[in-house]
Amino acid sequence: MRRTWLTRHRCFIVTLALGATMLLDPRSALAQFSPGELSKAHHALEGSQNCVKCHDVGKEISGVKCFACHEEIKQLIDSRKGYHASVSSERCVTCHKEHLGLSAHITKFDKDNFEHAKTGFLLDGKHAAVSCDRCHNAKFIVNKEVIKSLDEHPRETYLGLETRCATCHDDVHKGKFQQDCAHCHTTATWGKVQNFDHDKARFPLEGKHAQVACAKCHPSMANRAPNGALDFRAQPFADCTPCHTSPHKAQLNAQRCASCHTAQNWSDAMSRPFDHTKTAYALKGRHAQTDCAKCHRLSEKRPFAQTFFLTFSRCTDCHADKHNGEFVKRYKNDCALCHTVEGYKPSTFTISRHDDSRFHLKGAHAAIICADCHVKYETAPVYHFASLRCETCHKDFHKGQFNDKMKESSCDACHTTERWQNARFDHSTTTFPLTGRHVNVACIDCHKEESAARKSLQYKKIPTDCQSCHKDIHRAQFATGGQTQCQTCHASAGWRQLAFDHETQSTFKLTGAHKNVQCQACHRQESADTTTFTRFKPMSGECVSCHVKGGGQ
Repeated sequence: MRRTWLTRHRCFIVTLALGATMLLDPRSALAQFSPGELSKAHHALEGSQNCVKCHDVGKEISGVKCFACHEEIKQLIDSRKGYHASVSSERCVTCHKEHLGLSAHITKFDKDNFEHAKTGFLLDGKHAAVSCDRCHNAKFIVNKEVIKSLDEHPRETYLGLETRCATCHDDVHKGKFQQDCAHCHTTATWGKVQNFDHDKARFPLEGKHAQVACAKCHPSMANRAPNGALDFRAQPFADCTPCHTSPHKAQLNAQRCASCHTAQNWSDAMSRPFDHTKTAYALKGRHAQTDCAKCHRLSEKRPFAQTFFLTFSRCTDCHADKHNGEFVKRYKNDCALCHTVEGYKPSTFTISRHDDSRFHLKGAHAAIICADCHVKYETAPVYHFASLRCETCHKDFHKGQFNDKMKESSCDACHTTERWQNARFDHSTTTFPLTGRHVNVACIDCHKEESAARKSLQYKKIPTDCQSCHKDIHRAQFATGGQTQCQTCHASAGWRQLAFDHETQSTFKLTGAHKNVQCQACHRQESADTTTFTRFKPMSGECVSCHVKGGGQ
């Protein structure tokens, strides 16, 4: 305790003196107060101008500046791994001493009393007797930051190892068990396996098999397992016969023993219920409720093997094909693609699987129940359609008005599956392109119901003259042959945007002061049949029709 106190106060006094001297001559001062030569690892920092790279003037070495070079240590501390993370509250100089000379070993700690548990790896069992250099060897280092640091500054280090057994030990199982060795082995002894759970293997140990020694089935094979270790690779135990001799006659020797026998007792086959899960076809769902004789038809003329070892591979081997062969070509009548043993209905065929068919379910079609399209015909619903056109399922609401278009494409020329009313029709392809104000007019304003009885909108043979939709507010003043050509004066952009030329379209040319007279001064309002209209024709061209004698207009 006294030595530490004196050391700290001496450092403080030396720092004060060094600071005062540096005011006069910094370079000579640092050289004068250097406590000794740096080690080989830090020798590149030799020189008074480099002192502040590790030291803080007037303070003890905190270790913060050490991390500027030793990034691998900082990474371990930040990730809370390894020995340095467990002693991060201590200063670096507690274990690492400098200025002891070029050949000095700067890491100072008692190897014999080192608490290895603080590294995150407890030395127990046989590990406790292993010398440090057996594990702390450059060939076992895997940490990339440590490897990088060693490439730049070659040295001995205790860093960079992993706790996995395979880091130091060869895998005698050659990757067969992709799990930690500790699942089966301990550090006390390798040969005695204590924790292996054979139930997780492909061959669970049941009945009398659980009492059999490992070496009975996993013999030592020098050419396959080094050092005489047991060979735990999967053995060809597809049936009992590799280990057991069959007492049956030749006709049953080729059958699986587990079809009738268990590992509990070979002789109890005839006194217990048969477990169908041990066959190639486990009974699930409604099959579990089916009487054995339904499938295994007993007969004196049929041998035992033929009765109980069936070769049924498809549902239709027992069940009738309710789809009348519709799914033979594409699905090979594999009923399990759409049905389960829990029940024939409901089908497991999904909308996403329907998209693999010729007809993708989009928009409103995705919300329709299957039976609305796949209706029953004679004995079974129809799933394959000769045509996928809309009219296969939908009525023609237009009563044949678009039969010519339907030959080229179906309803989707104008409609989408999202909603029937959202039609996308290009009116420019007709004899009446929509321009001006006509663009914003609702279709139904022009396309009325053909008749109350038919209840179908009329799209064909609709008159294109203005009077078929618009009332003639001029009371036929501009009619020729009973028809008024509104476009002579008006445009679809707006009713009041007149294109009338008084010079060419009337018998009264506007000259002189007449050019500045407003239209309503001459064309006045009149009433007839309870309606008011503007008089345009016929009108007198005489002056007195508008002007009063002697008084001007």
